[in-house]
Amino acid sequence: MKRNGSSGRQILVVSTNTGLADWITTSLDDLSLQVRRAGSLTDALIALQSKVPDLVVLAGSLPNASCCEVCRQLRDISKVPLFILCDHTGNGHVADALGIGADDHVPTSIEIGELEARVLALLRRNQLSGQLQAETLQAGVLRLDGKRATCAVNGTETQVTPNEFKLIRALVMRSGEILTHNELIEQIWGSPYHGSSENLRKLVQRTRSTLADIAGSREFIAAVPGFGYRLETGEEISVA
Repeated sequence: MKRNGSSGRQILVVSTNTGLADWITTSLDDLSLQVRRAGSLTDALIALQSKVPDLVVLAGSLPNASCCEVCRQLRDISKVPLFILCDHTGNGHVADALGIGADDHVPTSIEIGELEARVLALLRRNQLSGQLQAETLQAGVLRLDGKRATCAVNGTETQVTPNEFKLIRALVMRSGEILTHNELIEQIWGSPYHGSSENLRKLVQRTRSTLADIAGSREFIAAVPGFGYRLETGEEISVA
């Protein structure tokens, strides 16, 4: 029996492991989600360019490409939310994947109930991000455009991922104030269950890199040791 999930939302499952991909597909189909599948990195890139899904689920490494490498190449062309199932969890692999741009990372041994809960949580957060994106926020020379999912500095803009958008928005809304690690984790991932201080550190690192592409050496996100982070622009925000 199909359960009430996020009917009509489209998921792209990328995997060469047919059994694992079948299991994921059945689980998502039970949630009334529409599933497309890609069996190679090339197929996944083509699928992303032809029609952007609501979520990409990468299940395991692909031939000649680790989970991190696949994540990197997908991020080069799309900011779509990315959920990774991979058994490589040692030597900083999870932190690396999150730093590159994955939105969640779990082992393939995950229980079906947790898989479904995490997928639905990612879809809800992305939907909320979309609702927030009706607004345009400005703090000094930094401008966040929700409708276009972009951030601009002095008029030069760049695309941002859903989590980058939520991080920048949270900081902009309280520009100059310190937001604690827990406050940011709650606003970005929903609860400590879905986020951690290490995830947040990697997201901040990635967002700083994104902003550096348009702002050069200027730092907007300042770390406050022992407390959290704050946005430094020197001016009050405006909301349009």
